[in-house]
Amino acid sequence: MSGDTIAYHLSRYFRPEFVVFLTDVDGVYDRNPKEDPSALFFPSFTVNSHGELSAENTTESSVSVQTSCNGNDVTGGMRKKLDSAIEIVLLNEKKEESEWNPFVIITKMDGEGSKDAMRGISPTKGTTLRRKS
Repeated sequence: MSGDTIAYHLSRYFRPEFVVFLTDVDGVYDRNPKEDPSALFFPSFTVNSHGELSAENTTESSVSVQTSCNGNDVTGGMRKKLDSAIEIVLLNEKKEESEWNPFVIITKMDGEGSKDAMRGISPTKGTTLRRKS
C-alpha cells in the first residue's frame, strides 16, 4: 500500500486541515520536468464534486497533466498522488454541517515548499488542491 493511500485513510480518521504529499519535483507539471525543462508548472487546482481538476493561475485554455511511473515505482507515482489528493479534498463533500474543508499540497521533499508546509506556512513552491466552492 502506498503512503498516499495511507494518507487518505488517516485523513478520514484524523480530519487534518491539510495534507502534504512529498515528491521529487516542485509540484504538478503538465509533463515530467526532469525530461522536459519547458514543462508547465501548476501552482494550484480546484477539484469539483466529480473529482475533475481545474487549473488556476494559468493562461492555458486547456490543461492536461501527463503522469508516468517508472517500472520500479510500486507507489503509483504522481498519478497516485493526484488521485489520493482528490479523494482527500472531497472527503467532506456531503457533510455540509461541518466546516472541515481539507486541502492538499504536493511539493518537493527537500525543497522550500516542504519546509514551509511543515511550519504551517503557505508554501512558496508546490501545487495546492482545494475543493471548488
